[in-house]
Amino acid sequence: MHLIPAGVPSRCPRLRIVISHLGGALPMVLARADNQYLWEAPDIPEKPSAAARRMWYDTVGHGHVPALWAAVESLGADRLVLGTDFPHQAGEQFLTATDYIRHSGLPDAQATAILEENATRLITS
Repeated sequence: MHLIPAGVPSRCPRLRIVISHLGGALPMVLARADNQYLWEAPDIPEKPSAAARRMWYDTVGHGHVPALWAAVESLGADRLVLGTDFPHQAGEQFLTATDYIRHSGLPDAQATAILEENATRLITS
């Protein structure tokens, strides 16, 4: 969140910033930030939600589907890249890192983008 009021995402559009753990609490506070930024941080160059969508987020969510959905709805499935907590979580816990995305109920196109396509866009954009 500190990057957004500082204007980093808009001032440095080619900088690839990857935030861990589905953005943490960011998906839950974006609406509030959009509603309050004009009087709390009037000098930021764009709405916080727009700035947040300039960054990228890994999918480390420990299999928590509601957190994944919150990130998709708030940040966009096109901004999520596969992430794991390997080697700290191995075996079945490691498999959950990908399985929960496939079985989350997200449309197949979004799950495929997250698991197979977005990282390429991140690296080559």
